[in-house]
Amino acid sequence: MEGTGQRTGGSLGPTIPRSSGTATKTDTPVTEISRSISIETRQQIVDKGGQRLEDTYLYSAGVRGGTYGYDLRGNWASIRGFDIPAEYLDGLQFDNSLYYNNTLPEVPLLERVEIIKGPAGSLYGNSTVGGLLNAVSKRPEAETSRRITAEYGTHERKQTTLDVTGRIDEQGKVLGRFVGLLRDSETQVDHGRNDAIALAPSLTFRPTPDTDITVLGRYQKQDGTPDTQFLSRYGTVEPAYNGRYLSTGTFVGEPGFDKLEAESAAITIDADHRLNDIWSLGGAVRYSESNSHYNHAWWAYADYPTRYASDGTIDRTFYTQYGSTQILVGDVNATADFRTGPVTHKLLFGAAYNDTTADNDTGYGTSTGRIDPFNPVYTGIPSITVADTPAVNFKQAGVYAQDQLRIYDRWLVTAGARWDQVETDNPNSGINASDSDITVNLGLMYKFDNGISPYVSYNESFRQENFGTDVNGASFDPTRGVQYEVGVKYEIPGVPSLITASVFEITKSNILVTDPDNPTYKVQSGEATSRGFELEGQVKLGEFEVEANYAFLKTEGDDGEPLYGIPDHAASTWVTWRPGGTWEGFKAGAGVRYVGSSHGYSGADGADSYTLGDAMIGYEFDTWDLTLNVRNLTDETYVTSADSTTGYYGERRTIVLRLGVNF
Repeated sequence: MEGTGQRTGGSLGPTIPRSSGTATKTDTPVTEISRSISIETRQQIVDKGGQRLEDTYLYSAGVRGGTYGYDLRGNWASIRGFDIPAEYLDGLQFDNSLYYNNTLPEVPLLERVEIIKGPAGSLYGNSTVGGLLNAVSKRPEAETSRRITAEYGTHERKQTTLDVTGRIDEQGKVLGRFVGLLRDSETQVDHGRNDAIALAPSLTFRPTPDTDITVLGRYQKQDGTPDTQFLSRYGTVEPAYNGRYLSTGTFVGEPGFDKLEAESAAITIDADHRLNDIWSLGGAVRYSESNSHYNHAWWAYADYPTRYASDGTIDRTFYTQYGSTQILVGDVNATADFRTGPVTHKLLFGAAYNDTTADNDTGYGTSTGRIDPFNPVYTGIPSITVADTPAVNFKQAGVYAQDQLRIYDRWLVTAGARWDQVETDNPNSGINASDSDITVNLGLMYKFDNGISPYVSYNESFRQENFGTDVNGASFDPTRGVQYEVGVKYEIPGVPSLITASVFEITKSNILVTDPDNPTYKVQSGEATSRGFELEGQVKLGEFEVEANYAFLKTEGDDGEPLYGIPDHAASTWVTWRPGGTWEGFKAGAGVRYVGSSHGYSGADGADSYTLGDAMIGYEFDTWDLTLNVRNLTDETYVTSADSTTGYYGERRTIVLRLGVNF
């Protein structure tokens, strides 16, 4: 940490983060942010063997990755009990929920991942109540670095990454970077594949010491399979009719049919300019386009409750989609740093805009025959008629203001508010909705000399997800979220460290429930709550770096039952050893992840608890780095979540040998 004089991390950077630009939209020390956030740095991601963005969530308190098992369609997560948080890339919304039209961020293109826990509407507008995930791309650096990395691992995974950065001119006014990725891989599911190409060139221009302009390009192409099979609970959580369990490689689709092919291109311009000693201007804008072809045959939801016919065979649902998405998103702001008596201010004003259009043409087909999931004999592809439907458009415009005050260098106060107008036009469902709302945030922290900083905070969110009218023809309001949080952050004096403990309560309101007087209509009287305690800590102890996380959650949905897929208890720890002296260059790491039993829908039985181990060993020199990562060390078969009809298998053991060469 800054001021300790001690180094943390390895050759790829630090493991204990200093600051965050996501939680406040200003570069703020983590220890001065009056709410709980998690940051996974590039070095941490590589040490733990993260292959997908979803993997970077696995060692964060209160954050659950892989909620819906092994599935290449998305990065499934929950934060503080609430499902599928909003996804951002470089501070701008990047959402793959639009019918899987987009490619997913590739981990080797990222510098870090930041997670805001709880509502964040006062800075990000229309967003989920649980929080948001922000992936930060690699950017050009002044120091020259050239690295090529080759990987080989489980499921015939072969991946090569090139990462080159440095000055383009002698004065350092122009910096460049290129990150490229090529992958050829199968998956743990039979007939599965996960191939990808990613190209990310970027340039930074610094015409004056006060101006910084970065242009980020990104092209991605993925050729994969959806892989989730929506397997029955009977055969995953519980034995099937024959007393057996299904293999984690079970494929109930149709060979040659199932696919998830997507291609995307994006350009982002991010600029900052200091006008004078007080005022600075900044902002980013991105335009992206993507196209996809998605075919999926899955286990049909029939023959309840087991979903098997009397002879043990199953029916399947066939689905085809052709999709495209165009997104224009921007966020510009002005910052003023000044003092009024004993108070210093960091005043932020900003405006944001999002215009997203998604066009998806879909069709379903009737199964050509039943199959036995334990010994499938595939029956062919049915005829599927794809309907040409109109595009869906989403617009959001918002303005926000925030002040971060430091009073007598002890008291830290944060206060902010945002107004948003959100419009959704979906001709396919007859939805043409327009909503506006104001959300606020308040935070208070006191910094002691001994490194202890207690805080309290209040944060709000809103999200346009309620459509239609009640019995009187009145439109529904957006759902709203409110979080109260009390916590303490601690830096051990003289020791690189960051420890956060917090208790919180989140309430999501305006949830649609059945109108008791008019059962064919809805009313907005539903609420969901999440209360909990989190402990998240990182500390460097000599040659060892230790990370430990624990979360206790008590959730309740609008039906009075615990929320789906959320465990009451979850814990993880990771220890890295990087010795000096004659052992310098050697590295080893080990981690344990525990996820408690989770709940099904409306009080139904869910999934059992599971414990997984991860490990890393390797050697680093100036010119090369050889590392072996093993995740799910003991090759456990486990179910991440389940309900009364379905169970989702998690990822089995993966082994990856990685050789990085600096040249």
